[in-house]
Amino acid sequence: MGKFGLICLIAGLYYAQISASPIFDITSSVMVAEEGEVSYRLPNNTHPIRYDVSFRTQIHMANFDYTGSVTILISVTEPTDVITMHSRDIVVNNIIVRVQGGTENLYQSDAYDSDTEFLTITTTRALTVGNYEVLIDFEGVHSTRVTYGWYAAAYTNNDGTQVWLATTDFEAPDARQAFPCYDSPEFKAVFKFTINYDQSYDAISNMPVISTTNNPDGTKTTTFEDTPVMSTYLLAFIVSDFDKLCGQDRQSRSHCAYVRPNGQDLVKWSLDTAIKGVEALDDIYGVIYPLPKLDQIAIPDNYFGSGAMENWGLVTYRETRLLLNESWYNYREKDSIGTVILHEFAHQWFGDLVSPQWWTYLWLNEGFATLYEYYGTTRVYPDMRLMDLMVYETVQGNIVFNFHHLHHCDFTINTQNCH
Repeated sequence: MGKFGLICLIAGLYYAQISASPIFDITSSVMVAEEGEVSYRLPNNTHPIRYDVSFRTQIHMANFDYTGSVTILISVTEPTDVITMHSRDIVVNNIIVRVQGGTENLYQSDAYDSDTEFLTITTTRALTVGNYEVLIDFEGVHSTRVTYGWYAAAYTNNDGTQVWLATTDFEAPDARQAFPCYDSPEFKAVFKFTINYDQSYDAISNMPVISTTNNPDGTKTTTFEDTPVMSTYLLAFIVSDFDKLCGQDRQSRSHCAYVRPNGQDLVKWSLDTAIKGVEALDDIYGVIYPLPKLDQIAIPDNYFGSGAMENWGLVTYRETRLLLNESWYNYREKDSIGTVILHEFAHQWFGDLVSPQWWTYLWLNEGFATLYEYYGTTRVYPDMRLMDLMVYETVQGNIVFNFHHLHHCDFTINTQNCH
């Protein structure tokens, strides 16, 4: 068969065991929608164009409450007096709806459905076709109980002190737990983030920093460049006291690896692999990685639910999937770390640049990423012969699995419960 047919076959075979992947997990709670069930899909008569989001956090002092505000520029595509978006565990304090550039507040009321997680805003009159701004002030909590949303993670430093950081994991439907938004992959938009936090910490996000200002109250405010048009589940913003090790690739794109203080030696190999890996994928795909940076960060294992997450421009990993002690390691450690890095980097194209409209088609993201985790790592480290290993680890195993558990690659997903 042709090359494309082979790729699709391997992608399809991989989906059969996606639930066993250490990189991404769809749990058994995912359900097939039955006729007559409530739809969890947002209406399509409004959609976001741009978000300007501001946060204030005091995670440095183990204060898990945060505040925020978001201005969403939306397009109304047919007359309506209702705007529907997502929210979860967010306290909404104030809402303004106005014509883009206008001053009249068209907000009348709001309601929340905890089943669909819809925040429904009703306006004083029907909105005609055009652009509007929705301004929302809100409060949230960095959870210490779950590892999704904008949650709290911690490590113990050399003095035995517990140090906290605020990190994100939004796949699948969890950006809504950080701020109100259209939290479905088809509703792509531009995002701009501003974060206020303590001067002893630093903030990173999908895009490079525009400015950081030290404030008289001991905090600092960091503003990031606009993102490309992207899905909410790929957003990331992290506030921590981590150290970093940085380099550049041949396209002058920045690569930094973030790690607990004094841990830079443990990310040297991963940083080198990242730089070589993105260059290899540039060549393989013939489409240059479009963002000005591609960073990595190691989150303490107990506070990261999967192996890694392909946030566009800022990939998050559990520490055991990124850190390598080059004074003492075995082949399987390099194999594991290298393939996870290339898997997440493949997603920068398959999933990030091109995204599914709905979670039904997530198998295609994962299938292509699994193919290129082996092929890409083989291009970077030919002596590891990982394409040979793929035949054993993925293809043969999935053929056996499919013999007993044959089903379609895509099926209707109609639930919010992905944890």
